[in-house]
Amino acid sequence: MQVKLSACLIIKNEEKNLFRCLSSVKNIADEIIVVDTGSIDSSVEIARTFTEHVYNFNWNNNFSTARNFGLDKAAGDWILVLDGDEELNIASLELVHNIIETGDAEAYFLKVVNPDENDSELALDTDLILRLFKNRNEYRYKGIVYEEILSSILSVNPDAIIGTVKDFHIVHHAYSEEKVEAGNSREYNMNLLRTAAAEETGNLLKHFHMGVNHYRQQQYEQALSLFLPVYKQVDKASFYLPELMRKIALSYYATGNLQEVLNFIDNEWIKAFPDMQDIYYIKGAICKHMGDYIQAYMAFQQFLSLPHQAGDNTSIYFSDRDKSCYYLGSLAEYFMDMEQALNYYLQSLRENPRMLISLKRIISILQPRINPEYTINSLKQVFDLSDKSLQANLAAIFFEEGAYQLALERLDILENGTQLSEKMTLLRGLCLMRSGHYDAAVKELNAINRDKIFFIQAQQNLLLYYWLQHDESKLIRCLQNIKKVGANMLLLEILSAFTGKKDQDIKKLQANKQQANELIKDIMGFLVELGTGHSIDKAWENLSFFVGTRPSTLLAELFYKWGKYDLALKEYRQLIETEKTDARTIYYLGKSCWGQENLEAAAVYLQQAIEKGLNIPKVRRELIKLYQELAIRTLREEISSCPDNQELPEILQQMEDNLLPV
Repeated sequence: MQVKLSACLIIKNEEKNLFRCLSSVKNIADEIIVVDTGSIDSSVEIARTFTEHVYNFNWNNNFSTARNFGLDKAAGDWILVLDGDEELNIASLELVHNIIETGDAEAYFLKVVNPDENDSELALDTDLILRLFKNRNEYRYKGIVYEEILSSILSVNPDAIIGTVKDFHIVHHAYSEEKVEAGNSREYNMNLLRTAAAEETGNLLKHFHMGVNHYRQQQYEQALSLFLPVYKQVDKASFYLPELMRKIALSYYATGNLQEVLNFIDNEWIKAFPDMQDIYYIKGAICKHMGDYIQAYMAFQQFLSLPHQAGDNTSIYFSDRDKSCYYLGSLAEYFMDMEQALNYYLQSLRENPRMLISLKRIISILQPRINPEYTINSLKQVFDLSDKSLQANLAAIFFEEGAYQLALERLDILENGTQLSEKMTLLRGLCLMRSGHYDAAVKELNAINRDKIFFIQAQQNLLLYYWLQHDESKLIRCLQNIKKVGANMLLLEILSAFTGKKDQDIKKLQANKQQANELIKDIMGFLVELGTGHSIDKAWENLSFFVGTRPSTLLAELFYKWGKYDLALKEYRQLIETEKTDARTIYYLGKSCWGQENLEAAAVYLQQAIEKGLNIPKVRRELIKLYQELAIRTLREEISSCPDNQELPEILQQMEDNLLPV
């Protein structure tokens, strides 16, 4: 017998969101129950296009009674509760019926996420809320606002299994809007909570929810002022204690009191819930932020070692194993344990094949520009490189790493008789341009004419190429093409200055400095890679309005990146002469000397960089390798002067075999 699901909503004036919400559940819910609490927009009409079960409810300032009114109407075996400004993510659609038909839990916590926080380390706007449960008459909501049903379930069934489901997310689209608008609904909720708290002196749960309301408005100090007194008095068996402790830790974090977070975690939270995953994820993220990489490493390892806890110890980070593996990989890289870093990045991808940042780090470690064949052979050990779905991502990563031939090979596999998208055509054109196949590159870039963004990028790169070729007419045509499609005014101003064709009709902008720097970095990167010293000097002169005078750290780093060590040395030495003697500048001066095989000077500068504060494993390891190379060079000179010595070649071989990789 098929298990039936009822999706239950209460709504008010949700016409902007309701179609999206109901569309996300229409194919998985056997029935949709919509309770309207007084909409004056088109919400009711929208709801009726999806379901005949639309009911009016006379609002009485109590969210639980409205929720329970909807539950009374539901006929399904299970209830899924949503709000009108939410939707299920795509992965959840495939999971729902599998969960309710095969799962052994009485109810499930679901993650309610802010779509803007998908990539954030500690998602402050993410909640874990019990939204999926069996339809039983005894299970009813309590609380006039921030209503909850868990206490009802546990009072009826103390041994009930309460689960959580990986990849089952509800996306709350109103979070970001409420952050900007300060949330009239939250102020309304706060008034309800104040009234209830005044009527029920000593009701800690109400005060906790008042703190949550402040928390969701990013009023973290006010939230803490309510959370901490509740924590001192709350029953340690209370169902909301784990959430209270998590909110306290995250509030400390949000206010910048990082040491307070660690004190709270070590002295309070671990003692109460030593096996709760969230503790170690939060601790790892904070220790990493504070630069305590050893503690961060240990915390993330502990997070991975713990099984997911259901019930009272629910975790909002339980599905972030992919991120935790990525952070462990980056920490292993910091400690120069590249083998372990690769293992963690691979584990991250096994947890989440869409974790492209881990794939990027794997490829970067393999150094595809320097070791293309080794890179491909290594990747073949762990990936099916014939998989067509991989090709676009691999091509983009190889391009970023400067391995243009490898990128072109991936694009050839992707194409395989079908026409490439304009995005991939652009990428192929850029790869051809950077690898010196100029005629083919021009043909590819000129074929892009539908997508505005890709068209602008193509014309910009053609403009730079024609500038290097001194082809005035084609250069002007590219600039006009970019103007015609309504490109960003900052880009237009920069390109006009760069070409010496500053348009008097273009007003000077109070440029976004970061955006301007990124645009100029792209332009100068192109010229450093493909141009000459003279063309670079001329371009910098034209852009002086934005970038100032030489010497330039930006140029020095670009020279170093593309292996133009003579130009990098010149730029870094001029920076030193202008009294720019920070550790990073001195370090790259040393690395540039190393690139020129001036090992003695390189060793001196790296030692100075360490003394100035760049005392990190990578630099220490590089200095050791420099000393090894110096010793090997000295030994080779000795062998050449003493060719009959039988012992020295053996020593040399041993030293070369033990040369540190970097």
